[in-house]
Amino acid sequence: MEKLIKIIYKFKRNKNIKKQITTSAVILSCLLIMTLISGCTVLGLIKDSFTGKVETPEIPDIEIDEAEIDEIKKSDAERRKTYDIENEIILVDESLRNPFKPFYIQDEETEEKNILRLDKIYKLDEVEYVEINLNNYNYKLKEGDTLSSTYLVQAINVNSAVLLKGDEILTLFLDTPVYD
Repeated sequence: MEKLIKIIYKFKRNKNIKKQITTSAVILSCLLIMTLISGCTVLGLIKDSFTGKVETPEIPDIEIDEAEIDEIKKSDAERRKTYDIENEIILVDESLRNPFKPFYIQDEETEEKNILRLDKIYKLDEVEYVEINLNNYNYKLKEGDTLSSTYLVQAINVNSAVLLKGDEILTLFLDTPVYD
């Protein structure tokens, strides 16, 4: 017992041995933890690394019955013959309401048309103005102004005004109504 105490005492005094033992203990514990995490054993790792053999499961022997396979092929062919092929597949019942179709569709005939009339062209402080009557309301506009957020005054000429409605060009002549 005294000898064991002397050996332990020597280890405590020698710092190099202490560092080596702790380092090796840490390395061994890391190896042990890694093998446990990966699901293999230390003995299995050592065996695989030195022998180089990999254990694989054996493929079971299966007998193939050609007669049974031929019967299956025949029954599949008969099943295919019994299918009725439809040319037209109707997925939606026409009696259901289309959710993308609006409830109320306004016909073009009942839609109110705008009545535009060019009443006057004049110049004030070197700026040309036009007076346009839209559905019995008078508007005084210059080039670049918009009329009821639909029409844009594109140009003012001597006896006409050019309006832009989207991609459509409308030319208004003095005292001539235009139905749009």
